[in-house]
Amino acid sequence: STTGPEYSAKRLELLKAAIPSASRVAYLGQKAEWDSPGNAARTAARTLGITLTFAESRPTDYAAAFASIRREKPHAVYVGGHFAEWVNREAIVEALNAMKLPSIHAYSESIESGGLLSFATPANDTWLRTWEQFLAGVVRTTPQARQPLLLKSPNHSFRLQAILRRWPDTRVVWMLRDGAAVAHSNLKMWQSMFQLHGLTAPAPGALETFIAQALRACAQTLDQATPGPAGAHWALVSQSRLRQDAATVVREAFTRLGLPGPMDEAALQAAVARTHSGREDHYSQALPQELQAAVRVFDAAQQRALERLGG
Repeated sequence: STTGPEYSAKRLELLKAAIPSASRVAYLGQKAEWDSPGNAARTAARTLGITLTFAESRPTDYAAAFASIRREKPHAVYVGGHFAEWVNREAIVEALNAMKLPSIHAYSESIESGGLLSFATPANDTWLRTWEQFLAGVVRTTPQARQPLLLKSPNHSFRLQAILRRWPDTRVVWMLRDGAAVAHSNLKMWQSMFQLHGLTAPAPGALETFIAQALRACAQTLDQATPGPAGAHWALVSQSRLRQDAATVVREAFTRLGLPGPMDEAALQAAVARTHSGREDHYSQALPQELQAAVRVFDAAQQRALERLGG
């Protein structure tokens, strides 16, 4: 997986171990990822005695990044973990190989395309990849596969990396919600699912670990959301504002995402009316330390996204 700062640092360590003479390394990636406070590769570079230079790429334009790499003449290239780097992995590998530059990647598929090294957690290469393959199969076998696809579920925030890899132009409505409430809600939901469907209960602490990893994955996804043309695909919605004036918030998100209109006002008002019978859960019990740490990472990423993208 590309999740977790420890994996970003480990990739650079592996690159240095494979090429001990590499003292100058280019970081090929998106600006939001490079500027992120959670970018552990920059910290690791100082520890390893590596000069890490930034070659900024854009989701659909790598010419400037490749030109920067040729100009800087690094010993190797570290390819970032943004979704665009997965989508464009073959072109990236082809260009770097043409420059005879070894590289390390955040996705194992880059190795299949001819890259030198990758480092990914098992989660990214098992359940998330399996779900992505399942989703691709559903789309391929659906008669209306070319029609817009609406996925509505809080759990899709955990799967968003896979969704954006398959559809980079996805429109995302992200509800800004207290991280502790998100963690509690997911614990409650999964525990209910185990009971309702008679599923085998996970080992003690396993569910908490999974949700902590998912929250960190969400944080990374938010840190990679960029303003400008890409940022127009995101609408950040405050839960508190949604409770106060749902209709206005929905209209604003509709406009921000550039969705085709006109909006069906009657359907909107009917949907808002149905929310009046809903409930809001409150949680008071303390979370395990592992989840508390993940919640802090998640909340900080939400705040950074709000400052970068606006509400």
